[in-house]
Amino acid sequence: MGRMVLYAVGDIHGCANLLLKLREKISADAAKRSGPKKLIFLGDYVDRGPQSADVIDILMNGQPEGIDEQVCLRGNHEQMMLDWHGKRDWLGSWLLNGGGQTRRSYGKDKTRLGRHLKWLDGLPCFHQDGGHVFVHAGIVPGRPLAQQRNIDLIWIREAFLLDQSDHGFVVVHGHTPVRHGPDIHHNRINVDTGAVYGGPLSCVVLDGGKPGVLRVR
Repeated sequence: MGRMVLYAVGDIHGCANLLLKLREKISADAAKRSGPKKLIFLGDYVDRGPQSADVIDILMNGQPEGIDEQVCLRGNHEQMMLDWHGKRDWLGSWLLNGGGQTRRSYGKDKTRLGRHLKWLDGLPCFHQDGGHVFVHAGIVPGRPLAQQRNIDLIWIREAFLLDQSDHGFVVVHGHTPVRHGPDIHHNRINVDTGAVYGGPLSCVVLDGGKPGVLRVR
């Protein structure tokens, strides 16, 4: 068995049509590469876009052709959705951040919503594979991975984004949209290219050497 080929997809935000197109592109790319393949989604599947429920259905149905393993991580928007439905969101921050579009995507289908909430509640906040750590927002620099708090992993911005230190691994993340991305640095790779704002939905391909990029619009 060869080295694991890693694919990481940025924030989807209810753009199910783009997700389907990107899955096809990932499958086509995977067919050209040797060794096992793993696909990691970096969170923020819901909110702002019109097809959040469809996005979760696609993810729950498993990996695309040519991919051996799929990992779905939790983003801050999944957490807000869970907090709202768990009655822990008293200020309505979910609805202020695109939750209304997500609610409309379910219509009156409470069974589908309940099934999705259960799935979302089981999602991890980070995944490590070799020299890469995959997470939605980032990490607190200088803090061991085992001591990172979930709230930081799904919410952090400047303290992580501005840090230039070597973490001991490359952090692959989304959360903060970049116009011309993925944004590749020596210590991190940002894969959120603002699909819900009219940018592409992007995937970074890690197969040794320079990271590859797949995009769809």
